[in-house]
Amino acid sequence: MDTITTITQTEVAKARSVDIDGTIVWSGGTSVHPHLMLGYPVSTMLKRYVSESYAAMDEPNARFDQVTQKMKDLPPDVPYDSNSRRKSFTIDAVDPNFKIKVAFVASGFCSKAVLYLSQDIFRFFDKGNFEVHVISVGAADHPEFIKGTMRGVDWRERVKANVDFSTKWSISKMNM
Repeated sequence: MDTITTITQTEVAKARSVDIDGTIVWSGGTSVHPHLMLGYPVSTMLKRYVSESYAAMDEPNARFDQVTQKMKDLPPDVPYDSNSRRKSFTIDAVDPNFKIKVAFVASGFCSKAVLYLSQDIFRFFDKGNFEVHVISVGAADHPEFIKGTMRGVDWRERVKANVDFSTKWSISKMNM
């Protein structure tokens, strides 16, 4: 990780600059792909820089014509200056009460290793910005199992206490 971090930081220092008007300019990309960076234990700013460099290099790469070895023009309906409309896409400009809806679907929100490891994440969502849904397509744990084996702890109820909506969904409802 130290080697990847050092190489990436060096690439960012060489390729990233900020113009006087605040525009971020990349003269080249980083070696590591942003999807790989997600799993690496590195700083979030380094992950952002990798994503930023990839996005900055992706658009010119998509427009480069291999046959003519020249850049194709941007389509006329695409604004060249992406910053000119940035303010109109902020949440406050759209709706000050807007919440991002996040849904988790599982075969069963019940006593399984995945729920044991993930049950607590639901309480950390910012309720002012997120509306969290859980959808279970499987059966709940049997009450005797919860009472005896789980010593009264029902993880499903813990999840339901920390989300906005929870639904039991059967396969027959899905119009397959």
